[in-house]
Amino acid sequence: MALLGIRTSSLRPDEALGFDVYLLISGKHLLYVKRSDVIAGERLDRLQLKNVRQLFITDEDKPLYEEFLRGGAQAALSASDVPLAGRARVIAGQSKAAVEEMFVHPQLRENYERARSAAANQVAFLLKQPEALEPILAMAKFDRTVYQHSVNVASIAVGLAAGLGAPLDTISALGLGGLLHDLGKSPAATSTGVADWRQHPRAGAGLLLNRDYVSRDVLDLILLHEERLDGRGYPAGAKKLDQIFQVMGLANFYDRLVTIEGRDPRAAYDEIEGMNPLPYERDLIHGLKDVLVANKIC
Repeated sequence: MALLGIRTSSLRPDEALGFDVYLLISGKHLLYVKRSDVIAGERLDRLQLKNVRQLFITDEDKPLYEEFLRGGAQAALSASDVPLAGRARVIAGQSKAAVEEMFVHPQLRENYERARSAAANQVAFLLKQPEALEPILAMAKFDRTVYQHSVNVASIAVGLAAGLGAPLDTISALGLGGLLHDLGKSPAATSTGVADWRQHPRAGAGLLLNRDYVSRDVLDLILLHEERLDGRGYPAGAKKLDQIFQVMGLANFYDRLVTIEGRDPRAAYDEIEGMNPLPYERDLIHGLKDVLVANKIC
């Protein structure tokens, strides 16, 4: 029986899965959830707490799993009778699962297309329900991984760009770029032997270079997400940045302070606003505050 890995974060609780799920224990794949059963939220939470990020399905059940993902995204985007926090968990969970798969196998076009689809759903969800930003960011209280950080960066960038009146193609690029911006921290990138952590933007872009299905905007968002107007960014120390790259950089800078370093949201914002010289345009920084205040984040 051939088994395929799936991401724990892609499953949604209290709903019949429609396919068998296996758990790897001591080198053996054991049936964890039968196809006719539901997986309770508490069980999913325990798996996350134990850092069980991968489960397994049979190769034959892959179409059922794909349909499960599509159905979950469609329901989250359209079901007004489902609590917002639950819908946000579905959308964010699928995005996080896509990031995890890209970190493991960035060279697979299937994984890139899944990330692109997840990003498109996340953008559509946040444009329709901008107040969903708060429950998405709140997930970092229990998950401070680079995967949740990536989902948060995409969400903040989308919210900020939308508030600035950016066109949809720009917002869409920020959604996908946000999910993939830290790809240079993946094992696939670090295994190349690059020791300087300041080179991770270049390493991440390099993983997707010369692939005709990857847009130039996404590559540049990955490459430039750590650059700053004050010249203290990296890897190039650029002092001129188009607004789209400043939006990505600001979203990344703010959420790194909150999600990765565990800072208070208001303190993180105040630190950025108080920097001299400013790392990004003042209007963008104030735009971030508007988004955070509107969502009662700070």
